[in-house]
This record gives sequence, structure tokens and C-alpha cells, in this order.
Amino acid sequence: MPRPKTPRNPFYRTPDQMPGGFWDILQPLADWVMHQLVDAYDRGYTDGRADSARARCDAARPELDAYIAHMSQPTSKI
Repeated sequence: MPRPKTPRNPFYRTPDQMPGGFWDILQPLADWVMHQLVDAYDRGYTDGRADSARARCDAARPELDAYIAHMSQPTSKI
């Protein structure tokens, strides 16, 4: 597709900045996107930590059961 020709009018200039108020209009959207990113990061971090804690608890469960079974044995009285 051919590119349209730039007018050669001396009063015409190509824009070098965004129109006034453009970023002000987009600020609520940018705030929402940032909030969603932070929430997603926090959920991922928390879920990862919870999964890790659960894995550690599951790995330690046999040792804990053995300890409880050992401590539940009656002791001999001397």
C-alpha cells in the first residue's frame, strides 16, 4: 500500500506530541491496568507461597506422625 504524501503547505507541520489532554483521558485506564497487574502479581506470589508451604507440610507429615506415635507410647515406671 503506498504511503500518502505529506502536504507541502508551509503552514502544515506533522505532530510531534500527543494532542493536549490525551494522557489525562487515558489516566483512569492506566490506573486500572496497573491495579490489575499488581493484583495478579500479589495473587501469584501468595499462591506460590501457599503451595510451597503446603508442600513443606506434606513432606514433614510422615516425620510428625512418627513423632506423635513415639510420644504416645506409655513409658515404663522405674
